[in-house]
Amino acid sequence: MMDVLTKEIIDHFNGLKDLENKEIRHINDMTFPEDPLRVLRAARFSATLDFKIAKETIDLSKKIDLSFLAKERVLTETDKALLGLSPASYFYALKDMKQLSFFYPELEKMIALRQDATYHDEDAFDHVMLVVEEAAKYKDLAMMPRYFMYAALFHDIGKIDQNQRHTIIGQAIAKEALERFTNEKYLLKYVQKAIGLHMDVLNMYKDKSKDAKIIRLLDKFKYPKDLLLLALCDIKGRKSNYYSDEMIEDYILWAKKSLKIYEEFKDRPHLGGRDILALGYRGPIVKKILARARYLEVAIQDEKEVLKIIRKEFP
Repeated sequence: MMDVLTKEIIDHFNGLKDLENKEIRHINDMTFPEDPLRVLRAARFSATLDFKIAKETIDLSKKIDLSFLAKERVLTETDKALLGLSPASYFYALKDMKQLSFFYPELEKMIALRQDATYHDEDAFDHVMLVVEEAAKYKDLAMMPRYFMYAALFHDIGKIDQNQRHTIIGQAIAKEALERFTNEKYLLKYVQKAIGLHMDVLNMYKDKSKDAKIIRLLDKFKYPKDLLLLALCDIKGRKSNYYSDEMIEDYILWAKKSLKIYEEFKDRPHLGGRDILALGYRGPIVKKILARARYLEVAIQDEKEVLKIIRKEFP
């Protein structure tokens, strides 16, 4: 507060010092718990401003019941945190406040979850937080920044079920987690697809796969650039030296080349529904034939040759 006559700053709660120290602190033990949303907002401000939260605020937040918060409010705060300067701070704050399990029990299960030591020196939760921090650096390059951040958050969530392949079971786990707060079908579809495909990108990079295989993989995801960026954040978001700086630079070059190859394929003329209907096909089989034609077009540029194969395979 400023005295309008003397221009003197009146600072009853030492707010200037907290600003200087980049620290978030509540000012009243009695009034702070009156609005449970303040707990999430403290965590969110930690992410959007890259501030730390005072210990006494953390301790008080542990005692506040958040069960009455509307799911829309939780989603809004999480959205803002994920698009902030340090999104991992939001989840670490909720963890320190003993509130993470209430909203995201799946993430809570990742804490202390050991991973393959060949690739990771950190537990699964810390790996995800490192990936989320990397994703924050690249989100402005993504076609769908908000969706991209949620994909980074949940990309390895399937690891909590170690009896199944994490890229498969992770899709169902992420869907269940997100549906507590939203029914946005495009967000759910994006996140599930990204979870299912992100390891395929890394495997293709390691195997130096041929162009046709890369094109077919990227063609499975509506936003291929985002998928390549997610894989980059995954390899950078770890404490181990499995991926050296040279390998990361090599991956970036490979990803740029792969995206260019895919975009050149996408810009080519392709067979459409009318072409298939013109052959006399009708009904649900048209969709199946179109998918097969798209697959063939990766390696065969002659439309007549593709149609010839289609007629043979679908008599």
